[in-house]
Amino acid sequence: MMLLADLLDEYGLGFGYGAFLLYALASVGAEAHQIAGYFATTPSTDAFLKPFVLWAAITIGATAASVAIVLALRRVGSIDLRVLVPGVFRPPSFASAVVFLPVIVANYYTAADIGWVDWFRANFGPYGPSFWLDAVYLAVETALIMLFAVFVATADAGVMSVSPRLFARVRALAFIAGTFIAMLVVWAAAATHYLTLGTGQEVPMSGFEVLLVVVVILVAVRGIEGRSLHMYPSLMP
Repeated sequence: MMLLADLLDEYGLGFGYGAFLLYALASVGAEAHQIAGYFATTPSTDAFLKPFVLWAAITIGATAASVAIVLALRRVGSIDLRVLVPGVFRPPSFASAVVFLPVIVANYYTAADIGWVDWFRANFGPYGPSFWLDAVYLAVETALIMLFAVFVATADAGVMSVSPRLFARVRALAFIAGTFIAMLVVWAAAATHYLTLGTGQEVPMSGFEVLLVVVVILVAVRGIEGRSLHMYPSLMP
């Protein structure tokens, strides 16, 4: 608290972005705490070293890719359109809500002796007992993220009265952005799960949290520098 008090000025904490930065960096602290827990419970340092190196490599790669995607832009005439126009957090949040809804419904029947409910709860997930069912789940989540990315971008572009000349470009960029978001949120996390599990110690990575940290820090830095992240502020995040 003393450290934070010293950082406060007439603009607040961190030029007014302190609350957002602390919110995002809480994920970093939680991840560091989780890694320390894994390290403390492994039988030896050698047993943890290989999965940790894999986890670190994928996390660093996902972070670098997130920065590149968020800062990427497409120039249409004299107008710059950011590739990540549909927002960062809404498409994966909407997709997660949809794929998790059947689980919520199944939980209402936990007291009943219904075979299909028990089977569904055991198999419906990204890392269940069946590889093919896992692949289907991840594919459905990927498709939903891409769909919601286009939906959010279309809705935002309509609210902001984007010109018809740019509307098609916005939707195309939304599809591209949705693909990148799905790769980071779904497939990077899945790769981390299976690769680290193959070494004997699963060390999970949340692609959503990587995006959260990257976007919040970039927005704060751009805001402090006095530059907008892109021409459509309401589309972020």
